[in-house]
Amino acid sequence: MRRAQYFQDTFHQFESKAHFDNCDFDDAESYLTELMDGVRLHAEEALAAKAKGDTAGVDVAVKAAFFSIGQALHGTQDFYAHTNYVELTASKASRIDSIELIKPWTKSGRDRIAALRAQGLISGYVFWGVPQQCLSGGISHAKLAKDSQDTDSGKIALPNLQNLSQYKVAVFLARETSLKLLEDVYKKWPILKEVSGENAFFDVLIDRRSIETSSRS
Repeated sequence: MRRAQYFQDTFHQFESKAHFDNCDFDDAESYLTELMDGVRLHAEEALAAKAKGDTAGVDVAVKAAFFSIGQALHGTQDFYAHTNYVELTASKASRIDSIELIKPWTKSGRDRIAALRAQGLISGYVFWGVPQQCLSGGISHAKLAKDSQDTDSGKIALPNLQNLSQYKVAVFLARETSLKLLEDVYKKWPILKEVSGENAFFDVLIDRRSIETSSRS
């Protein structure tokens, strides 16, 4: 999963859909759906290999499934870092854990994003990313991103949340939503947990140079 998360910033660095950049919400949601379909197919391959007693085949299929999961985690985390979701919600919250978690790999999550877009949800303009769907004159990625404590948006403190920075809020939401994704995956395809073990570890790639790691049994 970790290799796949970093893979998105190299092999897919110019694709808006991989990072929720350039207001490319529709493609980002479709891409996450494709990745989760890939998880399903690989999990089914693992089950078929297990039925045949093909241990090596199980291992190959499960590794492929977790690569797709890592790619999906990257986009899910970037939703909080690269959009104005934190700006739209955090200033109204009394506790950080009361902020709604968005699950863009699910229909309910996509419906929620559609509603939020009608209320002003956007992501930052990235000149090197394609396609570019933001309205002309939209806010830049540099101004909107919460990839570190030092960005314009990331360093803003929220008095209603004990002066937590918007960066810290984005990290929290990214971590909690990532755990939800893993819980969904393990519930749908138990063979992945059976093969990988009780613990899964992933990086929260809010900032490539400042990694926070979490786990969920």
